[in-house]
Amino acid sequence: MLEPKDVFNDPARHWAFLTERTDALFEGQYFDRKEVPGYDNTGISRSQLSNIRDQIKECISAFANANHLGGLLVLGVSKVGEATGISHLTDEQRTSLMSFDNMLVNQAAQAKEYDHVKEDGTTCKICLIYTPYTESAVCNLIGAEEKAFVRQGAQNIPVTQVRREQLIYEKGIRSFEQGACCLYDPQSLERSVVDEFRKVFLADVAGDYSDEELLYQAGALVKQNDDYHFTNAGFLFFAANPQRMFALAYVRLLRYESDLEGGQRVGSDTLDKEFTGPLTTQIRNIRTFFQQSGFFKTYRKRNPEGGFTEEPEYPLVAVDEAIVNAVVHRDYSMNNPVICERFHNALIVRNPGRLLQQERDVPSEFSLDAYLLNSVPRNPRLMQWLKLMRDERGNAFVRQLSEGTKRMCQEMAQLGLPAPKYDVDGVSTAVTLFSNALQREALLQAGAELEVSEFANLFPLTITASSGAVRNSMDASFERRAIMDCLENALRSHKWFIHRNTYGRLVAHPKASEVVLPQPVRQLVRLFPSYVFQVRSYFGRLFLVVDYTLEVHNAATAQYLQSIPGLESLVGRTALARCSGKSERVRILSLDSQWAKVYLFGSESEVQVPSSEVWPDIPKSWIAHVLRHGGVKFDLDAAIKLNSLASQQNAARTRAERVQATVVRLVSDVFPLTVLDTRVGLQSQPLPLARLANGGGPLTLHSLPEPAVEFKQRHESDNIRNGITSFGSYDNEPRTVELVPICPDGMRDEMAALIDRLKVGKYKYRGAERTFAVRLAYQSIITARSDNEILAECQRLLKEHPEWGKAERLDRLFLVCTPEQGHESEIESCQVV
Repeated sequence: MLEPKDVFNDPARHWAFLTERTDALFEGQYFDRKEVPGYDNTGISRSQLSNIRDQIKECISAFANANHLGGLLVLGVSKVGEATGISHLTDEQRTSLMSFDNMLVNQAAQAKEYDHVKEDGTTCKICLIYTPYTESAVCNLIGAEEKAFVRQGAQNIPVTQVRREQLIYEKGIRSFEQGACCLYDPQSLERSVVDEFRKVFLADVAGDYSDEELLYQAGALVKQNDDYHFTNAGFLFFAANPQRMFALAYVRLLRYESDLEGGQRVGSDTLDKEFTGPLTTQIRNIRTFFQQSGFFKTYRKRNPEGGFTEEPEYPLVAVDEAIVNAVVHRDYSMNNPVICERFHNALIVRNPGRLLQQERDVPSEFSLDAYLLNSVPRNPRLMQWLKLMRDERGNAFVRQLSEGTKRMCQEMAQLGLPAPKYDVDGVSTAVTLFSNALQREALLQAGAELEVSEFANLFPLTITASSGAVRNSMDASFERRAIMDCLENALRSHKWFIHRNTYGRLVAHPKASEVVLPQPVRQLVRLFPSYVFQVRSYFGRLFLVVDYTLEVHNAATAQYLQSIPGLESLVGRTALARCSGKSERVRILSLDSQWAKVYLFGSESEVQVPSSEVWPDIPKSWIAHVLRHGGVKFDLDAAIKLNSLASQQNAARTRAERVQATVVRLVSDVFPLTVLDTRVGLQSQPLPLARLANGGGPLTLHSLPEPAVEFKQRHESDNIRNGITSFGSYDNEPRTVELVPICPDGMRDEMAALIDRLKVGKYKYRGAERTFAVRLAYQSIITARSDNEILAECQRLLKEHPEWGKAERLDRLFLVCTPEQGHESEIESCQVV
């Protein structure tokens, strides 16, 4: 790039550039040229001379205020590149045009004349005016009003009051951060930020500071007339609601369901979310939102070594760096938010204030792989505080700009994405990350059909009308009900047992399907591997939804159950009854030792049947009670977990295989169904789940990461066990908790060993004090002569110490030995002390 000083020093070498055929080829951020009227011997009028003088003042002020490389103004060259010269001006007129000290303040412009020899041997004199950058002041025009300009492209833009304040802060004339914001009020502090800052700021300091002393020493408060005032930086960082004074000091996230076309947004937004609060809170909250919301896509790729790997739409490190840089380096004197806009193909992060660089200017557009940024913090105090504070990963919130932008480039390159692009103007900075979404999705889509390995338990139904026309859906919910009723009848005819068909859910099992149990158990309870069928409409199509379940049924008759003490009345319960030689679903209306009066759901009538032929539906806890009463030793819970696949490894795969086999059987034996003069068929292949939009099916599958859990000092981990042992609990205020250990006589040593493990830790667990900041203490271990006396001991202690129940905070825990063997383990039978 040509620099103004080089052209000023050697105009002969750059003559072709000085006389480019159009202004557009010459003028820009650093160069301007003007034709001086009167060169054709017509003379220059006073008003024309004054106009040239005004243009010179504007250019010098604009170059001095905006360009670290300065600027060059050429007098005597026309718009079409003709060297018309300044020889026609008198000495007095030339002096008038070059008396810069009489025109402006805070400038060091230099002027020189250059005689160019034309091809015909004649000489043309032009004037070159070089203006260096004014470091620590604003270059103003001399006059009644304080007037200044800044250079923006090929234009000189008048400086408004807001822009003047920006210049003052950018040039370091006055610190925005240290400006007084408002009177200090302890109630306005964000307590968590102050407490966390105290730990890191005073890490090497003996003693403790009050909040006022801490914030004053950190530079967040200033004293005015014996009162503390927040600085601007202090209020932004430590106030619970900095938006009270800086209304637009937040991050705004927008999403558009369109592409970014030519740098312009198309369409309206589908998400508009604001992240407010102190700066650290804004950063943490937007990070959490990205991690937990599925805001960005995840692409699934086949791994050459086998299996699949997931690739993010954008590297979160690059997104995070762009947003953190925007929050830290934005101009808070400008009343605009940081705006993040997500399009299908790009993410733009725009912040108020132009990008600052040391002793140089950045181009209006550039890519990070071609331009190395150095770190020039606009807000050094905020930068310093954010370096002290630790984020959820235990790292400083910010890096040096040069380090962070290098990392952005590396992360983007690893995904084969272009380097971030910067757009800088006089009042804002925008960084754009491109996702190359169309190309990536097209590449992945080419193999999508082969890569589908995940399916929903949705099996398409085909509807064929009597005319032969095939359609995907029926017209009303009553038609779906008709399909369910027809399916129930068809299953019955193919030796399926129907448990119930209510609320759109049909539960059934093949009659030959029953879990083999010991005979004493089978006389009281039956376990049936069953299936739940539903007809649902999605995406304008009908599907049969099939789920695996386990039906737990009582096998004891109503006559037998009446004889067992401890059971509630069976009247009003649903049941299975044998009526006229077949099984019917009924409700028990009355019951005695011989007869039961029941209501038949199918025929909507009442009949009387022997109570020995009625099997009531009772809850699992009642069945367990019946087993115990009959002296049958059987772990019902374990059997249910095993056969419902709840305790089995790879249960999801096993469940899917059973569902698939059942559907294949239905297609072969039960379907098609004839419903309302239509033929309903069933497809045996389930609906595939695509990892990409339009990826071969109507359902798009998105992976959601495990939510990050926050621990001590804002550390985060999605693994709670590792997080709690590595970092400690979130609430780590030191406190002492008294233990009240109670156990049988023979378990005193085991209780003492358990307390010791709780206190000092074992294996990965590091003990209560290091993990929870809780010191455990106890006076003695209280023993009982038997298990049955433990509850009485607990009640005795509570009666002797009524003040324990009135404590406002948790400072005492009962540690009670409750042996499982030989005792009730179900929650509903436990007694709470």
